Amino acid sequence: MADLNAIVTQAISDAADGTLDLTAWSENRFDHAELVAASTLAWWLLSRASGVSRVRLPEADQKVFFRSGLVAVCDSVGIDYEVEAAVAKGDQLFPPGTVGTRSVPVPPRVYVPLPDLAHASNRPPDPDEHGRRYTWVGDLISPNYRRLGPRDRTYAGGDAARSLFEFVDNVHRWANAGDALGVVSMSHGGGEESFDRMHIVVMDDGRGIISSVLADRSLDQLPASVTSDDLTTLLEHFMRVSFGKRDVPKHNGHGLHVAQLLAKAWIGRIDLLSADERYPGLVHRARSTVRDGIEGCESFMLPGIRGTLVEITLNLTIAPEHREAITADEEHEQQELFAQFAR
Repeated sequence: MADLNAIVTQAISDAADGTLDLTAWSENRFDHAELVAASTLAWWLLSRASGVSRVRLPEADQKVFFRSGLVAVCDSVGIDYEVEAAVAKGDQLFPPGTVGTRSVPVPPRVYVPLPDLAHASNRPPDPDEHGRRYTWVGDLISPNYRRLGPRDRTYAGGDAARSLFEFVDNVHRWANAGDALGVVSMSHGGGEESFDRMHIVVMDDGRGIISSVLADRSLDQLPASVTSDDLTTLLEHFMRVSFGKRDVPKHNGHGLHVAQLLAKAWIGRIDLLSADERYPGLVHRARSTVRDGIEGCESFMLPGIRGTLVEITLNLTIAPEHREAITADEEHEQQELFAQFAR
């Protein structure tokens, strides 16, 4: 797992002159940990608290900067970015930064930026007659992808679209954000044990998850851990009991609960970072993976930032026991909701 604290500290130091230099970046293509780190820096740029006016990107490994939303954020808030490309001269190839020309970064083949998500016109669309939204997400999975049959490709597209809906809905329902941005993309596996992956990133500059919960005036009480001084446990607690097991009204956290179920079904992961508007700059992080379950991660400082960043990766492979488990969980959840509203 990428050391976000170390990456952020270095980025802050490097950006003191207004330039965020990422030319030394190297993507780990096996666990995609750097996607979360790059998304965190993109989230920082979206907040407009960074003071960064220019971003330098490496010639190689550019795709992570698209998938993370960093390029889309630069386009959205007016930050210049550049790539220093190496130039061949005879038999010698000069390294980036010595001799070369500026070039435009090349996006992944499957890459859909979603700017200005906080605007009222970009609220989630109404469902179609089958209850579906963002149906175009399923079209991003090529019918030539033979590791999933047609039915499971439909499942994958529907679950990815539902994840996107839950994240965007949270921006409008709870975040009270001035700006938000999302990215839907895919990365491609290269071997028998490596699968294509669907990545969804949504970030906002709103009030943050914990502040949003505390702002609910119908709230009678919160679990002690939510208001404790042990700030590193806040998001871990929220992810662990995000539905049905805590004294929070209106089913706050329902979308996060759904996303965790979907990440589990697709042998994926979900990373959640949030900075409370009451304490801007202090970032809390938690993650959920199939292998390790829910983990609370060390909090760190990112000056001026507030709001929420969520990133989910769905591996386009499926184990029947996970599909059965999520179906059972969803049925239980619907029964619980019905019982709540029938009272």
